[in-house]
Amino acid sequence: MQTELLSIKEACVILNCGVTKFYDLLNQGKIKAVKLEGRTLVPTAEINLFITSLEDYKPQNTRSA
Repeated sequence: MQTELLSIKEACVILNCGVTKFYDLLNQGKIKAVKLEGRTLVPTAEINLFITSLEDYKPQNTRSA
């Protein structure tokens, strides 16, 4: 069974980011979280929405030698 609510630490592992970066995303409104008895939890659906909203990598032009 998949966990529907993740701790901040679990969300950071999935996104491969630190806690500070995660709270930046949270404060910018890019990810939404909920409070449950004083704990901040992140719905897995929010993580999935955030990931799908990211732009594809576009290679930069490099100079020829």
